[in-house]
Amino acid sequence: LPNITAVHGSTYSSTSATEVIILGVETTAEVKYSTTSVSSPLTETTALKAAITYQAFTANITITNMQLTADLNDSNSSAYNATVANLTELLDQVFRKSSISARFIGCQIKGFRLESAMNGMTVDALCTIGNDSTSPAFDRVQVYRDFSQATKNITVLGLYILQPDSLYVDGYNEKGTTTTVPTSYNEKTTVTSVPTTMMPTVSLQDFTINITITNIQFSADLNNSASPVY
Repeated sequence: LPNITAVHGSTYSSTSATEVIILGVETTAEVKYSTTSVSSPLTETTALKAAITYQAFTANITITNMQLTADLNDSNSSAYNATVANLTELLDQVFRKSSISARFIGCQIKGFRLESAMNGMTVDALCTIGNDSTSPAFDRVQVYRDFSQATKNITVLGLYILQPDSLYVDGYNEKGTTTTVPTSYNEKTTVTSVPTTMMPTVSLQDFTINITITNIQFSADLNNSASPVY
């Protein structure tokens, strides 16, 4: 082998006999060494790669147009999994357009709970960002305001209607009330605390709607709430 081009593209100049391993085959050859050294791309990548640390923060929000049902307490139910997938995507969209977008990794829905002093269902999420040595400190106040702006002052998230002022980011809420909303979760966490200051009580009123369908016939099965047809 009178001339050898290195794997990384270097051509060698001075001659010496040595053992060379090319693609796993060991042989003895004269190798021309260059006075210019070329760093391995792998070495360069390792040098440039900064250490990343992960930081979690909590996000809590109350939805008023969805009620907590038995299905939403069952992580094996289709209703639970569909709702979790939808809310996870919506939260990700909000944070990926926020001041933490460059280091945002994702959110995980930890569960749903009933707020006895609020109308609706509260969503508890745990979100994660990645920090390196140049990352600024996590600013929960700014993230709260980013979320507020993205949800039209905490009123709407996708198809969900939000309880204004129900948002907590890592325990922070702009009402300035002291609460026991958690700032971390584990798989067995059960949250029962309720913010101390609430929006005015809203009373519920029912109304009926009636419509006639002409292309389906009434049958005995449609009088039986246990039948699959019903």
